[in-house]
Amino acid sequence: MNRMGDGDFTPLAGHPLIEDTAFQLGRLGAVAVERLRQALKPLDLRPLHYAALVFAAAVEGASQREIVDALSVKPSTMVGLLDELERRGLARRSTGERDRRSHAIFITDRGAEILDEARDIAARVQEELLGPLADDDRRTLHDLLARLDAGPVPSLRSSTEPE
Repeated sequence: MNRMGDGDFTPLAGHPLIEDTAFQLGRLGAVAVERLRQALKPLDLRPLHYAALVFAAAVEGASQREIVDALSVKPSTMVGLLDELERRGLARRSTGERDRRSHAIFITDRGAEILDEARDIAARVQEELLGPLADDDRRTLHDLLARLDAGPVPSLRSSTEPE
């Protein structure tokens, strides 16, 4: 099997691990994240930057905790990530209206511009990854993943962190 960073992907057809669904999910997830990471480089974004911007744009004034929970990252990781987004003028924090100890996150105009470009890039990566699937199969895959995500997985989120 090729290294993840070299851009190539070797299918598992005929390999004993093809029967291990959890392994396949992890492997394909890692490939998807790596391809997105490579594709976002021209914008100087990483996949977690992108995800945080998507969430901040969708949930205006979201708390850092809400973003931490949505992205399944450690709070310390989110602080650093938001520091980077603020430093670049892509997002801003303000004291939360409901709880002055929390911070509400807002995407800036510049952040919205970068996010538009990043969404186009992410759509191209998704098309590349899901290209072999028919539209109905893509919807089925999405629905199945959403059902899995709505299941017992959230209890694992506090102990896991994407790289």
